[in-house]
Amino acid sequence: MPAQGTNPLGEPHNVLSRFYWVERSVMQSISDGDFDIHDLPKLHREEEQRMRHSRKVTEGVHFPADGGRPELVTGRTKMHLAFDDLATFLSVWMVYVSIRSTFVPERAPPLAYWTERVVFYAQSGFHWHVVLNYAIAYFTAHQKSPPDTWYSVNTDLELATNHFTVARKAPVHENSSTAQPGRPSAKKSPLPIQDQTCANWNRPGFGCNYKERFGEACPRKHRCSICLNVSHKATECPSKSSA
Repeated sequence: MPAQGTNPLGEPHNVLSRFYWVERSVMQSISDGDFDIHDLPKLHREEEQRMRHSRKVTEGVHFPADGGRPELVTGRTKMHLAFDDLATFLSVWMVYVSIRSTFVPERAPPLAYWTERVVFYAQSGFHWHVVLNYAIAYFTAHQKSPPDTWYSVNTDLELATNHFTVARKAPVHENSSTAQPGRPSAKKSPLPIQDQTCANWNRPGFGCNYKERFGEACPRKHRCSICLNVSHKATECPSKSSA
């Protein structure tokens, strides 16, 4: 709701003229707390940036600029195509924060606090696609939550655990801008990936969620990491009890 009963799109804030490139309907959705996070690319200041993504997407199909194979585009992959690094995301996210805070000033401090947390995750070595997935999920869950919710690190422990505790950290030398959006970067190993054992599959209490996250079968072998038997996990390996 707008502050002090003012017209959300009129004086005294004069938001429409301040953010003249944002469509009125999009601004209204931000004011009402009904903003679709997948519309975030519409907040780009530069028209070229706003239009670039829509030109590449036709009826749900993405045509890569390098002439690669077209692929089906979902809401989440649209976000990865539009925001391939932290800086690009922040340049647009701060437009949202500014507009939302104009309408509801009490949301400004908690949104700024949460934004710093996103920056911290991105600079802590996690793959950028993992951080972006977390940001999308958190916003979707808490857009309408009370402002103080955005201060709490413990607001949604399961969400944070699913995105960061299980996720592998990127090598410190990795340039996140060169990683394929939505895909984990492969770690160096003396074995081809198809000959490696899936550590997540063996991890008690978690299991492998590669297919759920990336839409295809896990490339690593689901087998015991101790004896390499495919009939059980490492926690159930007979060799542990006989040792």
